[in-house]
Amino acid sequence: METILAFDEYLLKSINSLAGRSDFLDVVVFRFAFGDHLKGGVIMMLFWLAWGLGKPADWHHRSRMLSVLVVAPLAVLVARGAANFLPYRDRPIRALDGEINSIFGPAPSLFSDFSAFPSDHAVLFAAFSLALIFVNRKVGLFALAYTCVFICLPRIYLGLHWPADILGGVIIGGVFALILYPQISRIVVRRRLGSPDVVPDYVSYPLAFIITFETATLFRGSRSIAQDVISLFV
Repeated sequence: METILAFDEYLLKSINSLAGRSDFLDVVVFRFAFGDHLKGGVIMMLFWLAWGLGKPADWHHRSRMLSVLVVAPLAVLVARGAANFLPYRDRPIRALDGEINSIFGPAPSLFSDFSAFPSDHAVLFAAFSLALIFVNRKVGLFALAYTCVFICLPRIYLGLHWPADILGGVIIGGVFALILYPQISRIVVRRRLGSPDVVPDYVSYPLAFIITFETATLFRGSRSIAQDVISLFV
C-alpha cells in the first residue's frame, strides 16, 4: 500500500509540476476544471449529437438514449454514498500544501467537507461516456477520451485530486455502466418508453433536457435544493 501511495504522489507531482510555469496554460486548465460548459456541457452536447444521429421515428434508439440518462446519476449517487463509509482522503492541494505548485495561493478550503476519493467527475462522466458507447460507439469513445483528457487531467494538474481518485472514479463509473446499462436499457426498451405513443414528446424532451442540464452541472442545483430542504428538518 505504501508503494502505491508513493507512486500516486509521484505521479501527482509530475503532472502538477507543469502548473505555475505558464499563465496561459494555467488559465486554460482552470477554465476546463471549473467551467461547466467545458465539462458537462460538452459531454451533453455529445449526448444530443448521438440522439440526433438516430432516426426521428426510431423509438428503440430513443429508449436506449434515455437509458444512458439513468445510469450516470445512479453511479455518482452510489459512489458518493460509499465515500461516506470509506476513510477520508484529503485533497492534494491541502495534504501537500507547500510541496506542490498551487495557482490558488495558500491551501484553500476547497471541498474540505468531501473526501477526494473517488472523483465525482470521473465517476459521473466515465459512466455516462461508457453507457453512450452502447448506443453510438464513435461518439461514446470520443466522450470518454474527452472526459479523461479535458475533465479529469486538469483536476490532477491543479491538485484537486490524486491520480488514484481519478482512476478509481473511472473504474467505478465504468463498472456501473457495464452492469447497469444493459439491464436498464432492456426494461426501457421492453416498455417502449422511448415511443411517443407511450411517453409523449412534450414529456420526454423536457425531462431529457432537465436531466442533461443537471448532469452538465453535476446536479449542483438539485444538491443545493436538497441541502436547503434537509436543513429545515435537521
